[in-house]
Amino acid sequence: MTAESTGTAALREAYGTSTVQSGQGGSIPLCTVLADHFPAAEIERMAPAEALFLRSCAEAFARSAGNREARGSHDADA
Repeated sequence: MTAESTGTAALREAYGTSTVQSGQGGSIPLCTVLADHFPAAEIERMAPAEALFLRSCAEAFARSAGNREARGSHDADA
């Protein structure tokens, strides 16, 4: 799973809907523009989405590290 797909999954879980991609630079100015134009945009859900993304990344990292350790212990036994 890539960071992009993990982030997309976290956003989908936090917002309960699929994401769309739009080219835009810098999140801070974008948040102000969104809040001004779309007051019901629920930007506050970005914090839970970020937390879900980081949790998913940590879980994937732990699984990957565990797999590397398991392979290393098998290599030492051979």
